[in-house]
Amino acid sequence: NALLALAAARRGDRDLYRTAAMKVGGYVSQGYRGASKRVFLELSEAASAAGQPDAALQYAQQADVRGPEQDLALLAIAEKMIELGRAPAAKEVVGKIQDEIAAVRGRYAVANGEASAASAHLSGLFAECVELPAKSQQAALLTGVAAGLSNP
Repeated sequence: NALLALAAARRGDRDLYRTAAMKVGGYVSQGYRGASKRVFLELSEAASAAGQPDAALQYAQQADVRGPEQDLALLAIAEKMIELGRAPAAKEVVGKIQDEIAAVRGRYAVANGEASAASAHLSGLFAECVELPAKSQQAALLTGVAAGLSNP
């Protein structure tokens, strides 16, 4: 059912996504053995694809796994939040990403979203850039800002 939810979300079928997600939730609450941590990551991906990043974040946290799989789920959530105009929430999610490559992609997405907003505060973005620990994340932020500014 988690894979069904993912497929439905990718097709844009929000009703089928919700039905499949509720079935999985029922299995989990009843202690069904088939409900593994991987199921929650699949539901997270489905919720993100369906435009529900808050639900996706809850599923990713319920998965209780660490590593590249969770980081990719968090990146997808942050990118969806940016699409929905929720840069501050996306920035918070990106801060939880441990994998350097995923973190760089996340910083770029957030900076691009913030810089392309009508209310962009470039001095604040630059100050944030200086405080980032990794040069790769600094470069991603600056590149994201430049890309955001070039998109009117």
